[in-house]
Amino acid sequence: MNTAMKNQIIQELDSLPDQKGYTLLDFVHFLKQEQKGNSPNAETNEAINEVENDKGELKTYNSASELFEDLAIEI
Repeated sequence: MNTAMKNQIIQELDSLPDQKGYTLLDFVHFLKQEQKGNSPNAETNEAINEVENDKGELKTYNSASELFEDLAIEI
């Protein structure tokens, strides 16, 4: 990822509330695992489910665009 793109992402992230930041971080971890061709291990899945269960809902996204739209990040 080039520096300009990183800076643009950081600028968008600065205005997010913490909870949405945690959701985005989870998604980034998912993307990294997907890129490696690995699925998250059982411990990771358990941790994600605990966080989501504490919120009372499990939200899934069909694409990165859908996630960014939900987080109010323009791309």
